[in-house]
Amino acid sequence: MTTALPVLPLPRHGSSGSGISYYSQVIKCPRKAALDVELAGTMPERTEGAAPVGTIVHQMDELYYGGVCANPAVIQVSDVNWGDAVSEARRLWEAYIKRFPGVNWWGNVIAVEEQYPVGQGQEVLVESVMGVTPFTVRIDRVIEVTTESSERIAKHTDLGYIKPGVYLYDRKTKGKADGDAQLVHFNSMQFAAYQMVYNACHPTDQALGMIVDEIISTKEVKFRQFLVTPPDEYQQRAVRSMITNAKALEKSNACFGVAYGCKDYNRFCPHLTSGVCKRS
Repeated sequence: MTTALPVLPLPRHGSSGSGISYYSQVIKCPRKAALDVELAGTMPERTEGAAPVGTIVHQMDELYYGGVCANPAVIQVSDVNWGDAVSEARRLWEAYIKRFPGVNWWGNVIAVEEQYPVGQGQEVLVESVMGVTPFTVRIDRVIEVTTESSERIAKHTDLGYIKPGVYLYDRKTKGKADGDAQLVHFNSMQFAAYQMVYNACHPTDQALGMIVDEIISTKEVKFRQFLVTPPDEYQQRAVRSMITNAKALEKSNACFGVAYGCKDYNRFCPHLTSGVCKRS
């Protein structure tokens, strides 16, 4: 691995138009979902709030755990003014690596930012579980928890003892600790879909769960972890039902704008503010 590498900008993966985030957005506003796919890679970077900090931290994760760079450096290399996001991402990253040092702290890294399914054979397996094709997911990390790393996890995280084996891993960057985080993660259709797809693609070596790793950007950086178990029959049915409804809405109202979706989390939709979307 190299010792230092610029992080910004890395290519953004953007909306695939065939994943759980896309279908969830179709339910909220079909017009925004369509524009997200159509304009992927051309929209201005969002540089205010917590989102850009999370973007940068994810990019550092991809470089570090992907074996590209042992010490990813956040360097301003574009004309985008990232403001305080750069220094804040560096602060969070340094605190995290100090607390959980080493690429294999959680276990052996199997894959980083890998998209599934891969190849026609896996596509058929995923369709049998999700009910649609194509359906894709991009997972932050896949790890194999070893006996040694299981002991570290039990001693230094909120998870306690977890059985050695394959786990999916998702990074979250939060401004504050959400009191309902456990409920939110356990009922997340995203995390359910990730496990459904991965386990369909790996029927003989399935993931035992999904580790959700939160960095809380308080004055003294804090960390929380949650283990989301594989979805049961009812959770899987709920995911398939949502996707089926989204597909029907997509087909009949591909250009329909939903006015109440123009403002989300106190921010206006960028397609509305740019003038691209006229809500029709």
